[in-house]
Amino acid sequence: MSMRKLALVVATLSATGALSGEALAADPVQDSAHDWSGFFIGAHAGYGAIDVSGKYTGAPGEDFMLDEGGTFDFDLEDIVAGAQAGYNWQSGNLVLGLEVDVTFVDMSDELINDTPELVSAETDWVGTLRGRAGYAMDNLLVFATAGLALTDTEYYANDHVDSTSSGEFGTLKLNDLGFVVGGGAEYAINQSWSIKAEALYFMFDDEKDAADLTHDSEDDDFVKLDDAWMIRAGVNFHF
Repeated sequence: MSMRKLALVVATLSATGALSGEALAADPVQDSAHDWSGFFIGAHAGYGAIDVSGKYTGAPGEDFMLDEGGTFDFDLEDIVAGAQAGYNWQSGNLVLGLEVDVTFVDMSDELINDTPELVSAETDWVGTLRGRAGYAMDNLLVFATAGLALTDTEYYANDHVDSTSSGEFGTLKLNDLGFVVGGGAEYAINQSWSIKAEALYFMFDDEKDAADLTHDSEDDDFVKLDDAWMIRAGVNFHF
């Protein structure tokens, strides 16, 4: 995990915890006037990145110049957008919830060396199933969240760019189940509509052997889906 990503997660969770702690300390028994209970559906958009690393040595003496030995590290970044649905239970100021979402992305990156050989990675979507725990201060809900995450990422290698000859290209699917943590805040405009902002950090650890992917692949070639992050804003309709 890079220091930038770590700082993002720590700052988000610290701010969420601090706000919740201050609210609890100020008035731990006061009920929230706004009712957060019930089903909700909504949409979100934001920005995110997924980290894919690996090794592809390729033809003798032709690596991808990011590191000795042909190692690479893609940082796939782009705008994201998706939809969510869930349910909240409220008791006093405490709000517990369950949320499922899918975020569609168009993240891709590639490297070409002088041979020319090509390696690339592409992600189409990320989905989560998360629990939420928050503190309601009337129309404002501050929450922390954690759960499971699933993504669909594809790795591609080609001994000769755009070659269609058998054995010179191959793909590997990195459909990994991982974990997600984060936090944020949601504000109720009225009883039916709310807006929210949140930051999420995804922990994946799916490594695939790429030794037999192409003719040029070597025994120690691999690809690994590492981690991801997203910052999102959204709107929810409450039933």
